[in-house]
Amino acid sequence: MGGGGVKERGENPVPGRCCFFLEKKGRFCRVERVKGGGVWLMFAFAIDSRFCGQHVSDATFVPCPYSGSHQVRADLLERHLRKCNDRPRPPPAWFKQDVNNLAATTTNGPFAPAPLLSEIDAATLQAVAALINVLYDEGQTQLGPITVHSALHPAHNAMLDGTEAYGVTRRHVQQNSSLSRLITDDGVPDQDTSSALPPLVVEFGAGRAHLLHCLRHALGWSSPAAYLALERDTIRLKADRYHRARPEPAVSYSRLRADIANVVLAATVDAQPPDVSTTPASAAPLRPLVACWKHLCGAATDFAIQAIVHYQAAGGVLRHVTGATCCHHRCTWGTYCNRPWLEAHGVTPDTFGIMTRMATMNVTTAQMVELGYRCKRALDYGRALYLRAQLGVPLCLVEYVDQKVTRENVCLTSRQPGAKT
Repeated sequence: MGGGGVKERGENPVPGRCCFFLEKKGRFCRVERVKGGGVWLMFAFAIDSRFCGQHVSDATFVPCPYSGSHQVRADLLERHLRKCNDRPRPPPAWFKQDVNNLAATTTNGPFAPAPLLSEIDAATLQAVAALINVLYDEGQTQLGPITVHSALHPAHNAMLDGTEAYGVTRRHVQQNSSLSRLITDDGVPDQDTSSALPPLVVEFGAGRAHLLHCLRHALGWSSPAAYLALERDTIRLKADRYHRARPEPAVSYSRLRADIANVVLAATVDAQPPDVSTTPASAAPLRPLVACWKHLCGAATDFAIQAIVHYQAAGGVLRHVTGATCCHHRCTWGTYCNRPWLEAHGVTPDTFGIMTRMATMNVTTAQMVELGYRCKRALDYGRALYLRAQLGVPLCLVEYVDQKVTRENVCLTSRQPGAKT
């Protein structure tokens, strides 16, 4: 009755308050009593009551189906469900469960976790190592060797010398500056913008979105664009505050809290310019996409790649992509974007699991360190080959900073003909 209480427990010592005693809380109800002539939830009361409207009758109370945190009267349940704050909301237009997660369409899973390297026999490890070398060499043949492009962007000099408050360490500014330089050296923004739509600049796994902040400085603070920070978690000390403090009429900036696996980029409000809001969604033009990320962990990189592929399939155009990969040990067979390429070279789900273990080998002997490096790059080459096949854009792998700045210093990047080197 009414959340586990009893009616007969004497008078509430607080005048005018309900006399219903809440056993679990060890106190009387604090709600005012119903007065004669009053109306509570469509029920009229002719005389004064010792109880509040919820406890005045012997009605049956049931847990709310939407949340077990509160109870409601059974005879008023239908009405409550229409206004309950915990009721499920319709999903936004950009949400589609696992749209970028290839594991959702994999029918031969789930797969067993990979064994520890210490549990694998030497012959199997040697066979996998040979396979990694084959994949690495094939990637280099297809896309070329890994080059070095560690030049920083001059727009970030004030951040690098500490004269401008930024809130992150110098090594992070170096990484963000180098990634921004890769994008601008590829001709972004386009010089001839008379007929082109301003780009949609997306940072996947944005975190505090300092890469997006650096990139806006590099592209020009007032340069027309729509910036979108895509992040799954709640983040403090975000760089968003800098964009709110210095708004520009031709620039929009927004943050979307969502899992990359569930986001349809073409359906986000930032994908279309505001002046086409009256155009039917199926016919509205999409902004050219500039995609970037820094140290997007494991399968999240594959989700981002799928999101880019789906954006172009919806009618958009990929203008540029630059993304630094990391946490290859967290890649999974079901989510990896270029499984056909691996399978063509004899990689099985079990072999892939061992490869993700070997990707962590960055200590002990130089030979093991080199093998761990080649394993990471083989997985990255597969991703770059997948993007090239799906979108027809040239890609390569680049060391964008020195290993002293970060051990995960390789990114995949698209380079247009005539791009600076």
